[in-house]
Amino acid sequence: MGFWLFYVLPFCISFVLMLMGIHLLKERVKIGAYLVYFLAGLNCVIAGIFGVSYIYALVLELVTPSSLTKWGWMAFWNDNVIFAIATVILIAMNVLIWRRSRKMQLKIR
Repeated sequence: MGFWLFYVLPFCISFVLMLMGIHLLKERVKIGAYLVYFLAGLNCVIAGIFGVSYIYALVLELVTPSSLTKWGWMAFWNDNVIFAIATVILIAMNVLIWRRSRKMQLKIR
């Protein structure tokens, strides 16, 4: 639950906010666009903090493998595969939206 709430949801909200910022830049509402970009950045920071704590937990579980049972290892690897796939998809979307917004900023200037 925490993975979706504190990692995926803030990234998705930041995508929506960045798309809103692009449209605000098109309408030449710069202050509103910068405020929306700031909120998108805060959401990315929240997701980044959770991502770092998740990676810390991954390393901790790898260092102390005797604490995991057979089923624990299966759940552990399933969680990490989901984390890796979600991270790649979310970062790729973030980069694509960021490039689009950067092109829009340059076009407006």
